[in-house]
Amino acid sequence: MPTALSSSSDEISVHLVKIEKEVVKPTPTLFLNQSETYDYPSFIHYMRSTGEPVYHHVLANQDKKLVENLCQTPLIGTVDVKDWGFPVRLNYDDDDFYVLVQRFKLCIVGFMVRGGGWILLKGSYRERVRDCVDTCFRVFDLQGNLIEPKFVDLGTSCSLLRKSSGVELTDLKFNKQAFINAVVYLRGASLGVMPFDKKLSALHVLYLSQMICKATMIKRMACHIDQHYFSDDCDTPSVTANIIEMQRLWTEASRKIAGWASGKDTETFQLEGNTLTVEQVIAMYPYTKGTTTFELECE
Repeated sequence: MPTALSSSSDEISVHLVKIEKEVVKPTPTLFLNQSETYDYPSFIHYMRSTGEPVYHHVLANQDKKLVENLCQTPLIGTVDVKDWGFPVRLNYDDDDFYVLVQRFKLCIVGFMVRGGGWILLKGSYRERVRDCVDTCFRVFDLQGNLIEPKFVDLGTSCSLLRKSSGVELTDLKFNKQAFINAVVYLRGASLGVMPFDKKLSALHVLYLSQMICKATMIKRMACHIDQHYFSDDCDTPSVTANIIEMQRLWTEASRKIAGWASGKDTETFQLEGNTLTVEQVIAMYPYTKGTTTFELECE
């Protein structure tokens, strides 16, 4: 079994571990294992049976335990989206994005924000192990210090970006903490966006829209591969409605950013004590590719 590299640093480190071709019998109780022993080869094999080598991200042993203590849930395993074998993947840094599959229910478990810290989502492990319904997520820095615990229920489809939330694009300002605290959640046919701070900028809306669209496509493709992966129908009206809503937000956000880049809007943003222009903010995030042209890959 591969062993994650130990770390002498106090930071939460991520290491790339290569799992060689190995034939293992799937263990049905693998996802319920709360001990400190994690059968990574079986975990990978249970998700993919291609027999090809898989690159699997794991936390260093001491750091993994720290994360588990903070989240009060065993961190069973994290897998890069590119290892799923789907032709569509989320447009996010490979080393920053992690997902966990529990009984083939897709949940975005956590991701590391560039220069910021971690966001981890915890399913209601003891009560509903097979679902990610009552979701608790906590934000903590790279030293493991809890920043701001939040508990929310995302069991039903929700979107705080709709008019009912009172959030209007014209009122939104760039807010780093809102970006760090924004999370996208996918369970069956339910899609939701839950920002801690409702003041999301158009850049954030653009980013979240793209994530939701691609997460929806990943979910649909998984359904096509094997219908019983999800208990919900793959083509429910709620999925279609959310895609339409995200496309609308995408268009509005693109128009807003295009206005900024054209020089018609001279707004600047405060980020970590620095005053940044629109061009500088756009250049910071890979999904914009430093331009005002955006491709919606939800067709």
